[in-house]
This record gives sequence, structure tokens and C-alpha cells, in this order.
Amino acid sequence: MSISAITIENFKGIKDPVKIELKPITLLFGPNSAGKSTIVQALHYAREIFARANLNPDSTIAGGKSINLGGFNNLVYDNDLSREVRLRLDLDLEEVDLADFFVGNSSGERNGDISDWKNGVFECLSKVNSAWAECTIRWDEEVETPDVISYRVGINGFLLAKIENSHSEFTEVTFYSHDILKDTKLFDLDYQTRKDLLKEFESQQSLTPPHEYSEMLDHEMDVLDHYERELELYTDKDGDSDISKYVDSIDGIFLDQESALPKWDEKLEFIEPFWEDENDGRLFHEGLLNTLILGPGLIIREHLADLTYLGPIRDVPPRNHIPSLSPDESLWASGVAAWDLLYKSNARFIDDLNDWLSEEEGLDSGYSVELKEYRELETESPLMLAVLQGRLLDEDINLRESITKLPIKRRLLIRDLDSNADLSPQDIGVGISQVLPVVVAALHKKIGIVAIEQPELHIHPALQVSLGDLFIERIRKYPDLFFILETHSEHLMLRFLRRIRETSEQEAPDNRDLFPGDLSIYFMEKGEGGISCTNIRVDDEGDFVDHWPKGFFAERAEELF
Repeated sequence: MSISAITIENFKGIKDPVKIELKPITLLFGPNSAGKSTIVQALHYAREIFARANLNPDSTIAGGKSINLGGFNNLVYDNDLSREVRLRLDLDLEEVDLADFFVGNSSGERNGDISDWKNGVFECLSKVNSAWAECTIRWDEEVETPDVISYRVGINGFLLAKIENSHSEFTEVTFYSHDILKDTKLFDLDYQTRKDLLKEFESQQSLTPPHEYSEMLDHEMDVLDHYERELELYTDKDGDSDISKYVDSIDGIFLDQESALPKWDEKLEFIEPFWEDENDGRLFHEGLLNTLILGPGLIIREHLADLTYLGPIRDVPPRNHIPSLSPDESLWASGVAAWDLLYKSNARFIDDLNDWLSEEEGLDSGYSVELKEYRELETESPLMLAVLQGRLLDEDINLRESITKLPIKRRLLIRDLDSNADLSPQDIGVGISQVLPVVVAALHKKIGIVAIEQPELHIHPALQVSLGDLFIERIRKYPDLFFILETHSEHLMLRFLRRIRETSEQEAPDNRDLFPGDLSIYFMEKGEGGISCTNIRVDDEGDFVDHWPKGFFAERAEELF
């Protein structure tokens, strides 16, 4: 597991914070122009930020010609440059280690100068099971460009550090007391709880109602009552709470950089830090804090690099298409990368693809893919003339040598299994041409996020249902593979619900068992206050726990009854 959630604020049509939890299969439903594509676009923007510090993008790395964000002015909510865009990405680190910024060699053996701290280091990092990183971007009127004014990082759900752009030569970083550091001698934790969150909550409470701000605090709000009870220990006789006694934090520390956004491959250089006079301790503190602050950002950058995006309209390559030799992931957006992949595929991949395309347990589409190799012979070549003139058996013609010198070329054909006719991709029905890149992407990817807009486009209900099994089987075989599906398909949803029910009854086919925890369903709709997002939960019986806004595909009931 990697990126487990994204929280979005003031981005495109989203005003108030919207949090989307990413599960192996995440479904985004809603009316047209309700904001479903906005979620995917936010991932593209996050990738631009973390991969190349591009805060003002039009085109994106993976979006190709299908996505153009139009720059910061176009992507900030209501085109209001006084607003701040906020993106937060949560990470599940149960099976992932943070990048190591300690002094040492490639074998992992630590430098002897910090040997006294080694046990504390490993004990500290072994407790990291989740993290989050949040960027706040605002338009800088002076230089007329957006800037990251704040970068916050949390560990195990609680705020650890905040880097703020002070619009000067240096940038300030504030460290908050955190349980993860209690054995490191970095802070004196007289009050063992996560006191920084109350301070953070209090600073935001005057600006935003708590129930709205809870989206950004995530489950930090869940423990607020606990903090308030402990706060009573520090209440004076007049009933006023002394926050300064309750909160431990260290600020006034500066970094040798101008932006709040870290450079992920470079260590943070602290200017006169509070551990300046500690020789062994300084090495330890610098390494630990760099690991905890930069580590989540590095993982986010790495996993966003595995984002594959298929747009809502997939192109069919022209006749005599020549596949691109250089890898270009933006070609996935138009579906062309899928066709290029087929031209260069091996027989095993083609067999796997055809199992899904043609078998009854798969899509049963009535088509299969044929990849044929041939050698091209020029009409005026000596070999062609010898063939035409009946001289192939002449002693001066080495037939084998002449043929093997001809270059091998490939031709991709689609076989109509009913008529046994071979067709060019340009001659098949639009439904097959649209679904084929979806199937290729699902079978090709084994890790990362595959975001697909309208996977059901132009295909009939039977194929839509079977697509659900394709996605289920892939996540069963590859636990690090995730699908985000922006869809209107009731049939796709019904297959997921059926498999959940069959799984609870132990009747699901092999590799097609599905659990409620594998599914994340959201209904998006637009209102006066921007886009809202409703999470729809499913129980073990494949029934909806929550009611759908305006009903779930209510049109069917209206037409039937």
C-alpha cells in the first residue's frame, strides 16, 4: 500500500476540503461536470509539484493532450488568486520504509559517530506506519507566480513539522513534539501526548468551523476530546487554559533555502539549529529529521511516478501506424500507448489479452488480437525478380540468405471470431476500440495507480459487467495495483456488489473475491459552495450502508415503476 488518501481544497471546482480515500478499486460517480475528473486532475497536479516543482502547469507528465490544467489561475477555485490551493496525500507505510538520510555506507552500516544513537534511530523509525505530506500553494503577486508557502508533514497521523516560506533568503521550520521522537532526546516531552495538534486546531478554529476543518485534520479530530480532558490539568484557578504549558514545539529554526517545498534529493541544511553544539547528536538529529520530513515526500513522488492515466476518449492509431520507439507515458492518455504496447508485445501477453477478450469467463467480446510478423520484399529487388522470372533454383541465388536479410515487420490485426476475418484496428467497432486500451492497461500494469475515465464507454452492459471482474482479478494478483474509475456504469457497480456478496458466502470464483475494504465509492455533485463528495459504504452482503444523494441510479426505478 502507498498513497492511501488525497485531500483537496480550493482546487478547480472544489472549495471546501474534500478527502478521497484510495482503495484497490476507487469509484467516482456523479452527474456530468460534477467534479469526478477533478479528483484525477488533482493527482496530476500533485505529481507536477512533487516530481518537478511545477506549480503553474498547463500540460502534465501523464496527461498528454487529454489534460491541460491551464496554469494556476485556471486551477485555483473560482479563479480567485487570493485563495490558497491545499493538497494533502496520506501514505500507508506498513510495508514501506522511509528513505534513509543518515550518514553511512551503501550496505546500511551506520557511521561510528552516531553509534550511541543507533538503537534510538531504529526504534523510532520502526514505529512509523503512516505519514502524510501537505502543500499549500498561493499566488505571489510580487513575482506573479505561485509559490509553496507551507509544507507540512505528519507521522502516524499527527503533525511533526511545518516549513513556511518567509519570503526571505531563508525559510523557517517548526518542529512539534511527537511521540515518535520521545526516545530520541530531541525534545523534552514532559507531557507525553501529541500536544501540537491542539495548538494547530486552536489557530484554525477562528478561521474555519471545526466540523469543516475536520476534513483537513483527518482522524486528528477523533482524539480532540482526549486532548481537551488532558488540558484540564493545566487550567488555572480562573478557568483559563495555559496553552504554553501544554504545547511543546521548537520554532525559530531556519533552512538554507528560499522555498517551503523541499528538494527531495537534497538534505535540509539547518542554520544554527538547537543541536549546534552536540557533535554526535547533531549527526543523529539531522539524519532523523531529514528522514522524517523528506521521506514521505520522496515516497509520494515515487508512487505518483507510477500513475497511468487513460482519458475518456481513446484514439485508434492510423493505418500503417509506426509505434513510438521511445517511452512516452503521456500517450496512455489517448490510448495510443496501449496500441504501441501491443505492436511490441510478446506471445504470452497476447495470449493473456485474448483470454480476456474472447473467453466466456472474460469479456467474451467476439474478438481476439493477432500479431503477425512478415518480411517486406521490394518489387524491384533481385529476389522478387527471381521469383517473377522463375529463377529461384538458380545456383547464384541463395534463397535462405536473401530472405533472412529482409527486416522483420509486425502487423496488428483484430480477428472477428464469428466470421474468422482479420480486420485492421481502424475497421473494428467503436466499442472494442475504446475498451481495448482499458484491458491492455489493466493487464500491463502491476504496480501503481491506473486512473481511467469512463472505462465503459461505448460498450454494451455484458462487457461493462465483465470489466468489473478484470479489475478484481488484477488487484487480487497484484496487491500494489490500484484503480481509480470515473464512471457512470451501474453494471460495473452491480458486478462489484455481487462479488462482495459471493465472497461473504464463499461462492466467489477464483481470484475474484472482493471485500468491502477493497472498494471506495464516492458520489460527487456540485452545489453553490462548490463540489461536495459523499462516501458510500458497502457491507459484507454487498448492500449499501449509506443512502445515495438523490438516490442510486434512480432513473431505473422511475422508468420501471
